[in-house]
Amino acid sequence: SGTVKWNKKLKARIDDRVDEIAAKLSEQLSQIMQKDTFQEIEGSWLCLQKLILNSALGTAQKVNLLNISKDELLEQFEDAPAVDRSPI
Repeated sequence: SGTVKWNKKLKARIDDRVDEIAAKLSEQLSQIMQKDTFQEIEGSWLCLQKLILNSALGTAQKVNLLNISKDELLEQFEDAPAVDRSPI
C-alpha cells in the first residue's frame, strides 16, 4: 500500500552504514589536513583571521583580499606611474 514498515534490523543496518561512511570521511579529511599544502593554506587563513580580529576595524570597513603572487604584485607596481595609480 505504499508504506514502509521499519524494523529494528533495518534501522541498525542503516545506522551501521552511516557510521561506516562517517568513519571513511573522517579518515579522508584527516589525510587532507595532514598535507603540507593544506597546512600552509590553513596557516595563511589563521594569520589573516588574527590580523583582522586584532585590528581596529569598524562595522563600515571592509577587508578585500587579492589573489596575486608577490611577483605579480611587484610587476603591477613597476608598470604603474605611481603606487596609487597601479591597475590593481
